[in-house]
Amino acid sequence: MAVPDTLIRDDDWRDQAACVGLDPEMFFPLAGTREEEEALATCHRCPVTDQCGRWADQIGATHGVWAGQVRGHEFPPMGRPRRCGWCLHEFLPYRPNQRYCTVQHRVAAERARARKDVTA
Repeated sequence: MAVPDTLIRDDDWRDQAACVGLDPEMFFPLAGTREEEEALATCHRCPVTDQCGRWADQIGATHGVWAGQVRGHEFPPMGRPRRCGWCLHEFLPYRPNQRYCTVQHRVAAERARARKDVTA
């Protein structure tokens, strides 16, 4: 069965979004952090924030950065403080398996691990 053209056109906006190819976790930062500022900056240079905002409304998004606006509050911390696997600073995780205090530290650790695998 063919997909109606209207559905295809309605999703075309995502290909034009400034966040295409970025880690989605970047858009669910703790409130007031540098990561939140970076997510907002990405949205502010995006040409499709109107469509993004409508999409967020349609899916009932209550947390995160959507269309240049912060929805909800930071995720409530889970469990006890942990040490970041990259910088070793103590932080309160907001996801059960969170090992790094920021997305940037997670990406840096993944890149370092990939370099180590290549040289091994």
